[in-house]
Amino acid sequence: RSASSTAMTAAHVAQAHAAAEAGIARLMHAMRSSGDPLLRQIHLNGGSTTWAFADSQLVLSIQLESGKADINAGDPDVLMSFLNTALPDSHIRSRLESAFRSPDRARNPVPNVLSVLTRCERLSPEAAKLGQMFTVLTRGKEIAPRSAGPARLALVPSMTPQDIEAINDLPRSGDLSFDDRRLA
Repeated sequence: RSASSTAMTAAHVAQAHAAAEAGIARLMHAMRSSGDPLLRQIHLNGGSTTWAFADSQLVLSIQLESGKADINAGDPDVLMSFLNTALPDSHIRSRLESAFRSPDRARNPVPNVLSVLTRCERLSPEAAKLGQMFTVLTRGKEIAPRSAGPARLALVPSMTPQDIEAINDLPRSGDLSFDDRRLA
């Protein structure tokens, strides 16, 4: 009986793995295809949508890294503004601030956002907040304002409420590949 239970568990794990792989492949196809309806649906639903695969309903989502501040390349003042909002009273702040202000961060980049945290801290609510605000993937000093959204834009020291309103008033095409000029 134990062997059949183990076999069923292994089969469920394999099915879940195959469904996850199919979801990733579907997203990759959508991003490579001009005008794919899945991307429009994800954009209109705020970043995720359901997709049927085999006997499963998968939730597919895309998170744009271009609207986040890059720890390795971003402007230290913008990084600190994001950090002050994400972790106003956290003991993690000093390590992150050191990483942001490091003179050799371009030569010795942080490999990922969570690498400055201890293993226990990586499971904390603070880690989730950091993942929403920071990236290491853009390699750019700037953030993309339409990808950032109003809440993150308000953290950019040079942004005024009028700037944020003007960006939000721009027409949206329903396509994630819209023109999103970068802000310093």
